[in-house]
Amino acid sequence: LLYLHSLREETPADDPSFTGALARHRLRCAAPHGGWCWWADRVCPEFDPAFTPERYLLDRLVPWMEAAWKLGPRAVAAAGVEMGGQGAVRLALKHPERFPVAASISGALDLQDWYGSGTPLDAMYESAERCRLDSAVLHIDAARWPRHLWFACAPDDATCLRGNDRLHEKL
Repeated sequence: LLYLHSLREETPADDPSFTGALARHRLRCAAPHGGWCWWADRVCPEFDPAFTPERYLLDRLVPWMEAAWKLGPRAVAAAGVEMGGQGAVRLALKHPERFPVAASISGALDLQDWYGSGTPLDAMYESAERCRLDSAVLHIDAARWPRHLWFACAPDDATCLRGNDRLHEKL
């Protein structure tokens, strides 16, 4: 499992129920620290001054996971919460051949709504519209899908519900 953290930067190690579930199902988990990078294919100075978070995941971390854990192709699933949930869904929609399984809990899928609020998105994108054009929902390709896509959001989660509803409508 490739676990992408939220803006709170928690990891599965912070939650005994999560680590217990990973152990019960005999799943290995890599949880990179990325700051508030939104796991996008845009340079985020908080993450790295030249290498994008998405390229790091695709070119370095996932190949390391495959080699270190002797995984076959399409053996890595992506999951996350909030910022990480949007990153996991976005990765799977953009690269279904690499991530056939993705899960999101309260994914911040409308990342353009966070633009202008002082997050690194303000430096990563020229405008809220540029942010929207790179959102998970706009990476849906009717001909290329991850085999398994799961997402959930509580009805009272005012910051993330609309984006999850939008993804459901689009799918």
